[in-house]
Amino acid sequence: MTPPENSPNLDDRRLMRDVRAGDRAAQEQLMTRLYRRVHRLARYLSRSDVEADDLTHEALLEILDAAQRYRGEGSIEAWADVIAVRKIRRKLKRTRRFGWLLGGEYEEPASPAADPEQEARQRSRQDRLTALLNGLSRDQRVVLVLKLHYGYTAQEVASLTGMSLKAVQYEIKRGRARLRQRVLRDDELRELFPKVTP
Repeated sequence: MTPPENSPNLDDRRLMRDVRAGDRAAQEQLMTRLYRRVHRLARYLSRSDVEADDLTHEALLEILDAAQRYRGEGSIEAWADVIAVRKIRRKLKRTRRFGWLLGGEYEEPASPAADPEQEARQRSRQDRLTALLNGLSRDQRVVLVLKLHYGYTAQEVASLTGMSLKAVQYEIKRGRARLRQRVLRDDELRELFPKVTP
């Protein structure tokens, strides 16, 4: 997996300019573009569909509110990741503090244009990965998803999450050790985490 491109193109700059100007069509385009990415991140880090849906909507609203602060120094996805990760982590910390226990099964939002066989394979792979990640602490899930699935460096993960670099490195090491054996026994999950080696 590779991180998002660092340079926004001209269309992205125009899109964000229109979003900042309050253009409804541009705002809808931005939310549609980011929805699946933010939802996937929220689901990796949460423990239920209900929680993931709530986190997704809150993160997307936060992204929309933050449009005025987009400077065009990186891709929209990289900029949105920072906002979404921090919003989701803050919300999950509050949830944990109140001790809410949420359960449920994950089902990724369907894409009408997707090939049904490919969609089924993706859903199966996502369900298995989510089950493994749910056995980790929230901080471990955050850093592993960002590092191994989205391809961010440890330093970038620290910047995205507001955690110290040492804490990120420690959680990556611990989380990797816990996942390694199970991931290596599953061909589909090994594709998602190519950097997890024996």
